[in-house]
Amino acid sequence: MLNDVQHLEASRVTAQQLLKKHGVNAAAAVEEAFRLATARKPLEKEFVILLKLHAWQLERFRTDVAAAAVLLKNGDSPAPADVDPASLAALTMTVSTVMNHAESVLLR
Repeated sequence: MLNDVQHLEASRVTAQQLLKKHGVNAAAAVEEAFRLATARKPLEKEFVILLKLHAWQLERFRTDVAAAAVLLKNGDSPAPADVDPASLAALTMTVSTVMNHAESVLLR
């Protein structure tokens, strides 16, 4: 599921909406992404892990702009031109990870 085109596009579109709403406030974007996917706030441990993931992804995509461009081309809807590609790619990967959390795909 992680590399499925539809999953990546859904993650990107969600990330776009979160960036539009929260700007560079990664903590707010990550918390809302988790809440949207699981219907609860992340535990402190989950939150810290996701923030570290986001920071790592942001650093990665800032140094590898080509990788960000490849990621953002997934799906039918185009990525917005007025958004920083590294920020969008990093948040896309963070949202993708959250969407693969057991609580977002399983109903118990």
